Amino acid sequence: MPRTLLLLALLAACAPRAQVATDSDRSRAAPGRDTVAVREALLRLEAEWTAAHVSRDPAALGRLLADEYVGVTATGDFWPKADEIAMTRAGSAVDPAASTSSQPLDSVRVRVYGDVALMTARITDKSGDRSRPAAQHYYYTSAYVWRGGRWQAVMGHVSRTAKP
Repeated sequence: MPRTLLLLALLAACAPRAQVATDSDRSRAAPGRDTVAVREALLRLEAEWTAAHVSRDPAALGRLLADEYVGVTATGDFWPKADEIAMTRAGSAVDPAASTSSQPLDSVRVRVYGDVALMTARITDKSGDRSRPAAQHYYYTSAYVWRGGRWQAVMGHVSRTAKP
């Protein structure tokens, strides 16, 4: 009997302890733990990013983009944060999502890896003209990190595709 009690006490001491999450614990957790919430947050950030390009707002881009941000455009240009802000300020940044005839992002997928989130989406720009008579299709990838209680973009890449 004493051996049985000793064994039970030892097992109880070594057993993993269950943790119960309270509402206050959940409110402190990064939203990176909830893919649906992260998706909604990133879609809002993408809309703010596009609006910053349209309105040529360098302060908004400064908040949205991490200092180490780098973007690769559909034409293959490599833009660190400072270049993207300068090109936007000058009105020469090319953001297919910022076209007045672009459709909202579609085929959006978000993957969350702790404090990192990856988003892929498709953009369709229907602003045909003589140089581009048909709709242009793009695939878009961005990477975000959760820092200081908010998401920031660290990477963006746009690729033009012939297929819709």
